[in-house]
Amino acid sequence: GSWVRGRGQSGRSLERSREDNLPFSVDNKWRLLVLMCGFFGSGFVAPFLIVRHQLLKK
Repeated sequence: GSWVRGRGQSGRSLERSREDNLPFSVDNKWRLLVLMCGFFGSGFVAPFLIVRHQLLKK
């Protein structure tokens, strides 16, 4: 829309400007899937690993 041009994007499409701001590539959907599973999975698993560590401490 016009708000994209108003913010200094010089008329480029909104989809292209979204991809330019990402620190990773979204071209390969399978690589993106693995990266997202690793990122969100690590946050999910972390509390369980912390509790396990605390329970195994002597």
